Amino acid sequence: MDDDIVDIHCDPKNPREIKFEDITTADLLLMDEVLKTPCTRAMNCIEYDMDLFFKKEFLQPTGSFQSRGARHALRLLSDEKKRRGVITASTGNHALAISYQGYELNIPVTVVVPTSTAASKIEKCRSYKAHVIIEGRDIGESRIVALVLARERRLEFINGSDHTHIIAANGTIAFEILKQVPKADAIVVPVGGGGLLAGIAKALKTVSPQTQVIGVELEKCPSFQRAMANESPVYTPPNSSLAEGLLVPKVGYNAFATAAVLLDKLVVVREAWVALAMLRLLLEEECVVEGAGAVGLAAVLSGQLNEFKKKRVVVLLSGSNTDAAAYGRALERGMAVERRLLREDHDVCGAITLFEKLEKLDLNVHQIMSECVWLPSAYKMEMVARSYFLISEDLGSILFPASLTVRLGPHPNLFFSQHWRGIGYSKALRVQLTNMGVAKQRKKGTCQLLSFSALKTQTDEVVKEEKELQDPRTSKIQERNHMETVRDNQKATPKNVQDVGAIEETPKPVHVAMKPKKFLALNRKLTAKKRSK
Repeated sequence: MDDDIVDIHCDPKNPREIKFEDITTADLLLMDEVLKTPCTRAMNCIEYDMDLFFKKEFLQPTGSFQSRGARHALRLLSDEKKRRGVITASTGNHALAISYQGYELNIPVTVVVPTSTAASKIEKCRSYKAHVIIEGRDIGESRIVALVLARERRLEFINGSDHTHIIAANGTIAFEILKQVPKADAIVVPVGGGGLLAGIAKALKTVSPQTQVIGVELEKCPSFQRAMANESPVYTPPNSSLAEGLLVPKVGYNAFATAAVLLDKLVVVREAWVALAMLRLLLEEECVVEGAGAVGLAAVLSGQLNEFKKKRVVVLLSGSNTDAAAYGRALERGMAVERRLLREDHDVCGAITLFEKLEKLDLNVHQIMSECVWLPSAYKMEMVARSYFLISEDLGSILFPASLTVRLGPHPNLFFSQHWRGIGYSKALRVQLTNMGVAKQRKKGTCQLLSFSALKTQTDEVVKEEKELQDPRTSKIQERNHMETVRDNQKATPKNVQDVGAIEETPKPVHVAMKPKKFLALNRKLTAKKRSK
């Protein structure tokens, strides 16, 4: 980034430490402007072995604590800046808060979001009349775009994690917690850009210095941890995560200067614990919380805060803005971590035995997934006529009787085995028997056809027969022939195809490879002989 493209409120060379007076001023100005969210005791304190409380900031109008900072920062703008409008960069929550508060205060808002931002957050911003620009692979690149636009269009840039007014407003949360949970031993705070941590730490250590401040960030983007090791904010490459709100590659300079000296402990958690925390909050507290908002409970579940056993701990639930699909995947992952979901790999024939065992244990099958074989695009399936299915291939074609439903893909019933490989088709074409009653037999984990006749013809012969079948003048003849074939098959089919005797009486197919013309002639002779009888 060019040296002249900088945020005047966040000077790397001269960072500003937030003062306690800034927070008290914000608390007075926001007294009747934002919601004072509840802080309730956890329903399962016995399991956690803590007197655990949840500060529910996700109940703010825009679904996150960012409403406080957005309201405060917009309120303090001059009339000229309000008229021109503001611009910001965000992964979603700050963009939502600025868009909502700008709509309430009649201030034009432009937000720049990364390409990975959930579509639901983008649509919400637009519903508040904000101009949304989707640019940048992460929040760092989006911030550069926003700074360039701010200079070109003379807009006020508001940094969601490092603006001094934003940090001061975040500190008002600590005042509410101390009133709601007196003598708290620790407050657990999510850490992304550091603005939330800095505001709470400054207010808390001034009013209640004995209360510890615990920061929690993701293992996939430990930007604050690296800043502590380097004694200055440094760039940390972010990776995709369930908690996208914490994927800030570089913490704010003002936030770091304020929080670094006040932080008691910094915890890094893995994604699996975040997913489990989201699941626990839904099942036990009936709270839908996004990954970034659930990292505090994830730290408790991971056992990294065991020194606070039997003590009073407040976990900040910072937001609930999550994509429905991503939230569903996170819950499934949490169930897998807690061993509520188990994976078992079985072949088709072993699945029945597995289901019988699960039934005896009163267990439910959540989902059945089959391994798909992706066939080349040259394969296609089309209906030729009422009595035939045709499968076309580059090198030739196969014409199947109407008694079989042919599918290109996995099917749990049976599939063509060795005798099909003998005539040059190594692809596993899988079929499902219909009402023909063709006998089948299981052998060595596979299902082989014991009675089946098929015609392998040249491509030109198949095309010729296809045209004849589609000719309306021959439709009645084809229908009559089809009905005769069905009656003959019903007479020849055993009453119970599962009967062992019926299987033994059914002749086995010829496994020897034949040339197409001889194979065609043989089947015609067999068909003619059968009709004469």
